[in-house]
Amino acid sequence: MVKERIERAKRSAIPEDYEDLKAKAARFDEIEEQGKTKLQKAQEEAAAAQRELDASALARSSRIWPSRSSKRRACSSASSQGRPRRS
Repeated sequence: MVKERIERAKRSAIPEDYEDLKAKAARFDEIEEQGKTKLQKAQEEAAAAQRELDASALARSSRIWPSRSSKRRACSSASSQGRPRRS
């Protein structure tokens, strides 16, 4: 009687479609892994675009600032040469 219960418990513990479920779970894990890879690629592309945008903004600001500072230097060098300052 105990042996029969043990056998029944063993049979009921493993579903009949266990192998199918196992294959589906493996396929799901594979698809999920591919999705992570696509997500990682998208994140890398976004990071590269952000770096390019930052570099562009830095280059733009470096073109603007030297022209302003060179005008200041021209004014200060003119005053240091004894010329009257423009008001």
